[in-house]
Amino acid sequence: MTTSTYVSQLDALTKKVESFVETLQSVKIQPSKIQYQTLEDLSLRLSKATVAIPGEVAALKKRNTESSCEEGRKLVSQVRLDINDLITTAHLKGRLVFARNMRLFFEGPQDSALDSKTIKGRKRLTRERCERICSLNLDGLNSWAVAFAPSIWTANLMSNKTFDYVVEHIEPEDPLVWPSEIYDILNALGDENPLKGSSRYPVQNGRENTTVAIQGKKRKYVEEPARETGQSSMAQTEELATGEIQGELETEKLPMVQAGRPSLTGDVYELTLEDARMVVISDQVPGKIWLTDTFEANYSSFITIPISDELTRRFIIQRPRVM
Repeated sequence: MTTSTYVSQLDALTKKVESFVETLQSVKIQPSKIQYQTLEDLSLRLSKATVAIPGEVAALKKRNTESSCEEGRKLVSQVRLDINDLITTAHLKGRLVFARNMRLFFEGPQDSALDSKTIKGRKRLTRERCERICSLNLDGLNSWAVAFAPSIWTANLMSNKTFDYVVEHIEPEDPLVWPSEIYDILNALGDENPLKGSSRYPVQNGRENTTVAIQGKKRKYVEEPARETGQSSMAQTEELATGEIQGELETEKLPMVQAGRPSLTGDVYELTLEDARMVVISDQVPGKIWLTDTFEANYSSFITIPISDELTRRFIIQRPRVM
């Protein structure tokens, strides 16, 4: 998680606890003896956890002021510059380095019967680092593969503390929209051994999320007669989301943004509020944004936002498909 995520989580927790305290001050309930005991036990647990937070924040600050962190900060700053250049030019300068890194992340260095104890130890540490890099989100994973050649980050070449700092800070605060060249390479690597069929590889995580699959499926249109009242099909979509309507996923209809226009069919992916915020402030919205005020009282109003193909590819790779 990014620093902003931790700050947001702590802010939300603080507000929730403060609100609960205010509610407790005026609540009119009659807990049983067992319920009183449970409330007291939970209060002590919460108090203990709350007391520990300032100490952990202080420890984090101390870790980030150590000399090894200065080298880490320089490396992360360089990563930001490299990624900005890549996204601006839409050209990956080190294709071979990127591909070599990706293979190494998910395969790790292989042992040999001829390896000395020292070399085996280095390979073991490098495999441990690969595991930690693989735990990053796709933005962090791509950033590492773009910015660092293996000769920089493998065992005995980057100190453990510097490595720890970079792993903790390399994920960007805001989601990135990568050039199509990155997805092309990821897809090509996923079609080859040793990454072919790997459940851990980000473009083969049990989803149809390769560029070839996306382009092969994009985009089916179905003509749907306009309702005489001009009513949106949000009710139908809500029923799909709750599982009340069953059928072939490929033929389910998504809501029309305007009566009389064709609606789209396709897979449905679950996004986060952070994703939505990023979309709104990005330059990846090629058309008009529509608000549908539903006629049905039981169904919420909704907004339809068209997004670019590049942004679609990013979400399909990173987010879970729900339908």
